[in-house]
This record gives sequence, C-alpha cells and structure tokens, in this order.
Amino acid sequence: MEQVDIKIINENDLQTLNSLIPNPLIIINSQEILFANKEFELLTGYSFNEIKEIDLNQIMTSHYKKLFYLNIAKAINGTNINKNFEFRISTKEGNI
Repeated sequence: MEQVDIKIINENDLQTLNSLIPNPLIIINSQEILFANKEFELLTGYSFNEIKEIDLNQIMTSHYKKLFYLNIAKAINGTNINKNFEFRISTKEGNI
C-alpha cells in the first residue's frame, strides 16, 4: 500500500489539493485528521480547527465505521486494498 509522509506535504501542496479536488477529502493518520479540504468543511459544517479535534468515531456512522476499521486492519496486515475509503458521516447539525 502506498503511503504518503504528510511531513513532505507543504502549505502550497495543501492549497493545490484544495483547488484541484472538487470532492470532500480528508487525509488521516490512524484516527488523526491531518488535512481536510474546503469541500469537506462545507459538507460537514465543521471548520478545519474543529475537524482536527474530532475523533472519527464521533461522526462516522456505525455501518461505515465497521468497513473503515476492517480496511485499516487489512492495510496493517499488508493486504492489498482500495486506497480510497468511502464512508458516511454525521454533519455538525447531526444530518447524515
């Protein structure tokens, strides 16, 4: 599985991600949210400062939480998996 060292991504790279990716996107390391683009902020209603303080367990729906952690476990064990995880979350207002 390809991994990206977030330390090599600078502010310009993050701004480029924000401008080029029209879909909500977050970059995580385990459960820590390292980056969220503007579309993710708009979708969830959370500012990035709020997002980076959130535990994914708080906003991820239960069905997708199981799939998410299954994929993480597979990745840790070296199993080839899809690098893009889709999951549903609750917005700041509680909508799914």
